[in-house]
This record gives sequence, structure tokens and C-alpha cells, in this order.
Amino acid sequence: MTITKPGTVVDGMDVYGCITVAADNVVIRNTRILCKDWYGVRAFADGRESRNLLIEDVEISCGGNGEFMAVAFSNYTARRLNVHDCGDGLRAADNVTIEDSYIHDLVAGPDVHNDGIQSDGGSNVLIRHNRIEVRFSQTSPILMSTNTAPISDVVVEGNYLAGGGYCLYAGTTGGGPVTNMRVVNNRFSQKFFPKCGYWGPATGAGPDTVWSGNVWDETNVPVEP
Repeated sequence: MTITKPGTVVDGMDVYGCITVAADNVVIRNTRILCKDWYGVRAFADGRESRNLLIEDVEISCGGNGEFMAVAFSNYTARRLNVHDCGDGLRAADNVTIEDSYIHDLVAGPDVHNDGIQSDGGSNVLIRHNRIEVRFSQTSPILMSTNTAPISDVVVEGNYLAGGGYCLYAGTTGGGPVTNMRVVNNRFSQKFFPKCGYWGPATGAGPDTVWSGNVWDETNVPVEP
């Protein structure tokens, strides 16, 4: 399905396929999407990013293919999503809010690195009140990868994180830390590994990263970056 009319509302549908949003101010709500291709919902078409996309109360499955992801890339709000059976959950570039969502049961495969939420560059990203589980020892519930482009103005607040290599990458070695990043009031779980992630709870935080109120889910003991 390709949406080209601004202001389109998709409500209460079962979509057996993928949705490309090529118009502004689109709403997708109360809908189930089974997409067996690269992107369950893609806010980009013909070289142009759509604006003000709202996805809420939506279930997205990639049908068990580890190469596919649920949502990408910029200028969207994702609220109360149930994302499962994908390789990656959501890709966040610029002007993205992801909140109150459940990302789980990601699918492994050859050359697959599972991420609940991933950014490869961008700014103005809010990740709030989500439950994100990666049952494998790679890569992360939340990955802010600065290897290819800078990332700035990120808030990670009030999430439940479990699994991956690290539960949170607050930057990567090649590109350095995210700038103007706040990591506050998150719960790091030992559901899959004793250190939350296989290697530890978090890595890549810079000296100006605000880190406050983050605790182990099982004990309420503070987690250090």
C-alpha cells in the first residue's frame, strides 16, 4: 500500500503487505500489519521524506524474517506499537518519537544484528516508556550508532531494556558519543543476561551525557554507565 494523499487516515484495517507513506499528516491507527518485505511502514518515497506521520495502536509483524524492520525513518511518532518477528524494530533518524511500545521476539539469522530501536544518524529523537527485549547476545535494545553520521538531541526515558550485547549503545567507537543525550529513569533487566546485555548494561556514553535514575529492574540498585 502506498499513501499519496495528505491527511489520509488508515483505521481498523488488517494489512497483508507493507505501507509506504508518501504524503504528509498521515495517521495509521488500530491496524495490524503483516509485511514480508523490508519496511512495515516506511515514511519515505521517491527521494522525499513524509512529515508528521502518526502510527498508534498498531501491531507490526515481519513474518519471521530477520532482514526486515517494522518502521523507518524520519518525522514520525510511534505510540503503543506491538512489534515482533522482525530483524529490527524501528529505525529513528530525525524528528522521531517512540513511546509506550512493546518491541520483542526479534528474529535472528545470518549476518543479522538485532536492534529494538536504531539510529545511524539524526537528531531530535525521543524514546520513552517502551519495553524492548532482544533475547540474543547482539546488538541492543537501543543502538545509537554514530559510525556513519552524528547523532544529537536524544532522550531515552523510562524504558525497560533487556538483552543484546549491551542494553544501550549511547554512541559507538567509530563516531564517538551522542551529543546532548539524556538517559533517565530507565530499568535495566537481567531477563536474558546477568549484565542486562551480554557484555554489560550500557556503553558509549560521553562526558556530557546526562545519566540519572537508571536502575536494575530486579533490585532497584542504580546502574552506572
